[in-house]
Order: sequence, then C-alpha cells, then structure tokens
Amino acid sequence: MKTLNVALIGYKFMGKAHSSALLDYPFFFKHGVQPVRKVIVGRHEAPLRQAAADFGWEEVATDWRTVVNRPDIDVVDIATPPSTHADIAVAAAQAGKHVFCEKPFTATLAEAERALDAVTRAGVKHMLGFNYRRVPAIGLARRLIESGRLGQIYHWRAVYLQDWIMDPQFPGSGS
Repeated sequence: MKTLNVALIGYKFMGKAHSSALLDYPFFFKHGVQPVRKVIVGRHEAPLRQAAADFGWEEVATDWRTVVNRPDIDVVDIATPPSTHADIAVAAAQAGKHVFCEKPFTATLAEAERALDAVTRAGVKHMLGFNYRRVPAIGLARRLIESGRLGQIYHWRAVYLQDWIMDPQFPGSGS
C-alpha cells in the first residue's frame, strides 16, 4: 500500500474534522493509499501538542513555511482561517506538494486565481472540500424542483443555521 505523508496546517475544529477524515479514508475508499498523519501545524505549541495527541499526529510544528518545504511531506491539508489559505496553497504548490484546502478557498477572487495558478503551474493535485454537498435536505429540494412538483421557481433563499459559532470570541466568526 502506498503511503502519503500529510501535513495539516490548522488544529482547531476543522483540523479535528480533517484528522478524522484522514483516519477514515482507507475504510471508505479502496485506492491502495494510506494517508499518514505526519505533522500538524499551529501557532500555539501547548494546545497543538494536545491536538496531536488527541487526533493521532506523529509530530507538531509551529512554522507552516518550514513544513511545506519538508521533503518527506506529500500533501498539505489547509484548515486555517480563509485569509491564510492562498499563501499556504501557493507555497505548498511551489514546493511540489499536493494541496487540499478547506472552504472557502480564499478571501478574494484575486487570491483564488493566484493559488489556482500556482497549483496549475506546479502540476500538483489540488482539491477544495465541500462537506455539505450531499446533505439529504439539499438532495430532496433538488428532486422536488427537478420533478416540477414545486412549479416554476423564480427565486429562493436558503439559510444554514448553527449555534455553535455564535460566540464572538470564536476564531473567524467576526470576519
């Protein structure tokens, strides 16, 4: 089985979700690839060490720039605030690493174009995670619309409500 050494940049809520997904990957997909949770990266060492222990990472690091240039890293998984995604994706691509990025991809269109250009030029695989694409309610709405059961749709508005991010101290909730 082929192994891919992963560096996860970010260790808070999405870092936990990505860690779980990497652990579960071989169970769901039989592609002969085993992701190795090699190094998890964050700014604060004490909670980072706890996250590494809790999520099963081999190492910790506090400098993502050094990690993306490590020769033993194959994939850079970006789970940081969106304002940091472009710089990390560009650096990872320039280092020849495959890039997986949590949504939203970047904060601006210009950043997205810069990051896409970098991964395209480098010829690395790249992907953006959309974890709500297969929500049953969305599938039902699509089937109802496509069947014509709801008539002609002229306008719709949807709201995704969740209370866990209402805390103004939660990182990223104010942006």
